Amino acid sequence: MAYFSGANNLRDIALSPAYATLCGFTERDVDEVFGSELAGLDRERIRGWNNGYSWGGEEKVYNPVDLLLLFAERHLRSPNDPRSDRERPSSSSVQ
Repeated sequence: MAYFSGANNLRDIALSPAYATLCGFTERDVDEVFGSELAGLDRERIRGWNNGYSWGGEEKVYNPVDLLLLFAERHLRSPNDPRSDRERPSSSSVQ
């Protein structure tokens, strides 16, 4: 009988730089995959709103849920954005 199965020897990749962008969208992903969704949006404001996150890698990633909600609803949703729930800009004026 084996005391150590494969499931007991999982490799933790949580802080491995090779997998740092696994759970989000990189700047390149946003440009290449969602380029058509960016029309009318202020990219610098999006960067400041999302701020990116990383697990020890050099490159930060966007939270995929927040970014997809932004593209669907066309407004920023954040407690730090004073307009997030009070004023909803039209689809052509998200700034």
